[in-house]
Amino acid sequence: PITFRWEEALNFERGCASIQYAHARACKLLSKANYDEYEDVRCDYELEDEEKELVKELSRFTEVIRQSASQRKVYHLTEYTLSLSKAFNKFYKSQQVIGSEHEKLRLKLVDVSRITIKNSLKLLGIKAPEYM
Repeated sequence: PITFRWEEALNFERGCASIQYAHARACKLLSKANYDEYEDVRCDYELEDEEKELVKELSRFTEVIRQSASQRKVYHLTEYTLSLSKAFNKFYKSQQVIGSEHEKLRLKLVDVSRITIKNSLKLLGIKAPEYM
């Protein structure tokens, strides 16, 4: 069985709105940019610190899922999802996406973040709204 603790669940609920908002923000940005998810993108520049941090968080998803499942503790996923949304929001606030020299790569980062946040919330039984 999965270990459930009310104090951890309630703590996550406080951050849940900011996670859902990060997902909605990503959806709006992709829509505004007329993003093509099937377009190939190459990274031909040194990533900014916020981009590196976001890529690092995104790369942890599979391991966090394994850890949550093997230990039967959902809080690993809740902590990860909150951490990912914080990294995404930091990236969003510090890096111009639409109209930047690196727009295509940054839109890909936004899309992968959106997908990962959505999948994390789905695993937690929480809706990922496209608008807020």
